[in-house]
Amino acid sequence: ISDSVIRIAFLHPRKNAYKSVPEHTLTTEKRSSLGASLNERGDELILIEEPIAAHIIENGTVRDHDLLAKTLAAVWAKANLDTPYAIVSIPHDTIYGRTFSFPKTVLGERIDEAMRLALSFQLPLKTETAYLDWERAPSARSSSNEILFAMIPRTVVEGYMKALTAAGIKPLAMESHLASIARAVETAP
Repeated sequence: ISDSVIRIAFLHPRKNAYKSVPEHTLTTEKRSSLGASLNERGDELILIEEPIAAHIIENGTVRDHDLLAKTLAAVWAKANLDTPYAIVSIPHDTIYGRTFSFPKTVLGERIDEAMRLALSFQLPLKTETAYLDWERAPSARSSSNEILFAMIPRTVVEGYMKALTAAGIKPLAMESHLASIARAVETAP
């Protein structure tokens, strides 16, 4: 989801499906696109991009929950997915991110302790008013552990959750666009 478009990428594993040539269809208005293709195993990749009205989302924050919910429900129905669950990627405008470096000798619980200590005095928001998470990143520098940190205000997440829930979508996780891209590239075959 972004300020101007909703995108869905869904890999639907199919058993005993026939191999077909990728098909790409544009609506008559040429404003949205729906693509579907099957790989050699018969897994279907569904890609949808649909523009949204201006001012529904501004600077990464939901301004019109009801209109976003209606738009999301319409796009979800168009995709014809047989699941209500989603991992939602949201604009990075309101997400604070940072990389922390610790010596390679700091592992496990000690990293958690070091992160809690570092975060207790280095954040732009109070931890009670935000959701935060971190994960260890593979490091090219052998002498350190790189920790990727992200923080988002609770009010921003609640705005998306209100619209997604009203649309019948059940988010499993939320992350920034950049984190989604990094995860997709990391897991690409």
